[in-house]
Amino acid sequence: MALRDLESLQKAAEKLPPDEQLQLAQFLIAKVRREKYGVKNVDLSPFYGKVKLKEDPMEYQKRVRAEWP
Repeated sequence: MALRDLESLQKAAEKLPPDEQLQLAQFLIAKVRREKYGVKNVDLSPFYGKVKLKEDPMEYQKRVRAEWP
């Protein structure tokens, strides 16, 4: 991509409303992640609240790590 193309895209993006700028940024970041790392966006919200923990995760981590020599 030529530098002038990038500059024209940046100028066009600046003219977008803030919420559309955010959408564009999120789209570009997700695209790069997929291409570079093979990472797909996965919606984990259906699993929210499904696991019931008996102990705070940070307290568990501190307790278990305290057992290490």
